[in-house]
Amino acid sequence: MLVFVAEEDMLRYRGWFYCKKLKESGWKGDVEIVESQGELHAFHLRNPDCENAVSMLKKTAAFFSHDNA
Repeated sequence: MLVFVAEEDMLRYRGWFYCKKLKESGWKGDVEIVESQGELHAFHLRNPDCENAVSMLKKTAAFFSHDNA
């Protein structure tokens, strides 16, 4: 499970909480959280060419290809 949160998003705590509870649940899969520094909620939709959005896209592609770069 790959979870993204944005540092300046008022909902970011929910992503962290979700990851914590998922790990505590006994689920056998891997859980990774990535926090984009200095960004607001849905920043990747408003500015898809910014460095953090590009990084997020690359991380997602690597996750799906199981190449966790």
